[in-house]
Amino acid sequence: QFRGAGCYLSDIRRAVIHLDTTGPTLTGLRHDSGALTNQRSGSLTIQAVDAHEMRFTGDVEAVAGQQANVGVWLPVAQKVDARLTAANGEKTITVETRDTVGNVSSPASLSTVITLDTQPPQNPSISTNDPVTMSPQVDLILSAQGAAAMQIANDDGFAAAEWLPYSNNYSPWTISGPNQDGEKFIYARFRDQAGNITNAVRTIVTVDRIGPIVGTVTANGGLVLTTAQVLVDGAHVGAPDEQGIINLDVPVGTHWVSVAADGFSASDPVQVTVGPEASVPANIEFTLSDDFGGITATVNPEDQFPAYDDEK
Repeated sequence: QFRGAGCYLSDIRRAVIHLDTTGPTLTGLRHDSGALTNQRSGSLTIQAVDAHEMRFTGDVEAVAGQQANVGVWLPVAQKVDARLTAANGEKTITVETRDTVGNVSSPASLSTVITLDTQPPQNPSISTNDPVTMSPQVDLILSAQGAAAMQIANDDGFAAAEWLPYSNNYSPWTISGPNQDGEKFIYARFRDQAGNITNAVRTIVTVDRIGPIVGTVTANGGLVLTTAQVLVDGAHVGAPDEQGIINLDVPVGTHWVSVAADGFSASDPVQVTVGPEASVPANIEFTLSDDFGGITATVNPEDQFPAYDDEK
């Protein structure tokens, strides 16, 4: 109340002041990637009651997209973008909050720890103990330091390849084009717990299911028959060379081989078991005759090879 000249008193005026000495309640801070990440940029979730402003310090390079926001008071938000400092390893981020009159939170601050890992598994490799095989399936040997998962594929795009728990071995793996011989590529890549993925590595497997058939063809009296037809399982596959020698590559397995020539009687078929590197018998010998001689189809007993094992 005020008094003026003439002793007149003014109306009474009053002011109300609210005393606030209680700060916000700070209940939570977490990095949305969890305890491990391979990305420097991510988001933080803050839980606080009655907070007006927040401040971040620690292993952060930028907050809300700005380096200048690190260590300064910002309007409070439930989520905020944060960029971690560059080096790999553990990162500690601390948040503080305060209310409109400057009371700091209780507790005064909270921290969260996250590990930054941007490096993929090291020394990835894939190999097999069977670089040359008859089988459409092979056993694989795999390695990558720090790997938690792996993908295996017959193409470098890893189409439809599933992530599998990391292992040093995988068996059996079915190669691509299993019915066709030749070089086959098998690819692998590895991933760690942070999600970092290696470049693809590969191994080469040669599928070889072709074996040799060797023999000779002559007519009675020793005449070389270069015009003769050599038949395997009834199909014409070639002819003897100028010395009457048969040298064929055919699929491994058991086959019937015979020879025919115009003006001569066809030979009786001979059964040959073909392996990738040798056949049983090692050599076959056909002697054809015209209508005035006998027919012979004989096996050369020399240089016999062991029986071929289908299980190899």
